[in-house]
Amino acid sequence: MGRDAYSERAAAPPPVSSGLIAYVLAGGRGSRLSAEKGFLEVGGAPIVERVLAAAAPLAREVVLVGDPLLLRSLGRRVITEESRFGGPLAAVCAALADAHPLDALIVPWDAPFLTTAALACLVAGRGSADAAVPRRGELFEPLCAVYGPGCLNPARAAFEAGRRRGFDFYDDVDVRWVGEEELAACGAWEQLFLNVNTPQDLARARRLARLEERRTG
Repeated sequence: MGRDAYSERAAAPPPVSSGLIAYVLAGGRGSRLSAEKGFLEVGGAPIVERVLAAAAPLAREVVLVGDPLLLRSLGRRVITEESRFGGPLAAVCAALADAHPLDALIVPWDAPFLTTAALACLVAGRGSADAAVPRRGELFEPLCAVYGPGCLNPARAAFEAGRRRGFDFYDDVDVRWVGEEELAACGAWEQLFLNVNTPQDLARARRLARLEERRTG
């Protein structure tokens, strides 16, 4: 089999930060698909394995956030959300609390084309800000971002106030937006942040993986 973005991760750059823990958010049961979507295969490997491979070179540990019974086969530490039905913000809060006082790199389990290089750009981009978040125009990716320890209390306060979106604490922290131009060398935006939510998304991801394999094989 040829080399695609997944196999290329073996040649990833050295760790960017030993003061960082990566969290793979395994939320969503793929109700529009026939399986737990992170375990669906793209390019010859489960999507979640591709995500783990992208994040691992950058962090001292990669932790899964979700159902321990579902995720135990992956051989990683698993933590659960602070509230079972708390939405994305509950998962973010769980990750921030577990990481404190270290940084948390948060990534979704259903994004098969995330690369180590793109995530390294986010890690390096935080600087003195509280968070580094990819953004293109009005679109941004709060569940694929780097959060410093200063985000924990604002995120918890937002959750306790009844907010549930992953970005509902942004007004209370210093967010550094990482633009499309900064990530351009790491891949096309539409591919890097492609989430597999529907059968159509899955078909597209598999088609892109085949194209990558032909190009690099």
